[in-house]
Amino acid sequence: MDLLPRYPTRREVTRANAWRLGQLPGQARIYDARDQRGADHRKESISHQQMLDILDKLVAPKRLELKVGAQVMLTKVL
Repeated sequence: MDLLPRYPTRREVTRANAWRLGQLPGQARIYDARDQRGADHRKESISHQQMLDILDKLVAPKRLELKVGAQVMLTKVL
């Protein structure tokens, strides 16, 4: 596993990730997020707009393109 450089903007990260993915052999697979509304800290359902606002602040993309051998970073504690 290679150490990956850090970049100051998401645009630079996206560009670097696309370049590295392009260097890998094989066909890419696309994974689309399937988001659904949840509840807030009071267990009250959040609105669709609240969900979209929260998702816009996340690091994880809505569409993920991967190839076998691609390095990935887990962004959620399991």
